[in-house]
Amino acid sequence: MNTDSLKNSIDTLRSAVEANTVTPDIVANILDTIRNLIQEESDKQNENVVFLKSNLSDFVNKLNDFLTSVDATDTAINKWKELENFLAGITDTDTLTGLL
Repeated sequence: MNTDSLKNSIDTLRSAVEANTVTPDIVANILDTIRNLIQEESDKQNENVVFLKSNLSDFVNKLNDFLTSVDATDTAINKWKELENFLAGITDTDTLTGLL
């Protein structure tokens, strides 16, 4: 179902109104078309919400891991806690030149 179906149904209804030949079937058809379009849009929105929730959950998990864990499997400083530990004891007034 697409918007063309809705346009066609509206055109049919408009023609029937102009010709004074509106029938319950014509009205039922346009209402079915509208209901189907609304349902399709609702389904699309639900799919988008599920997709966003899943991706947001993955992001939150990765961020939480970065901020709270320590990776002892390598020597790289690649977690926030490792960076804090590395910088422990260095003050705001220390310079890179002074540290080297």
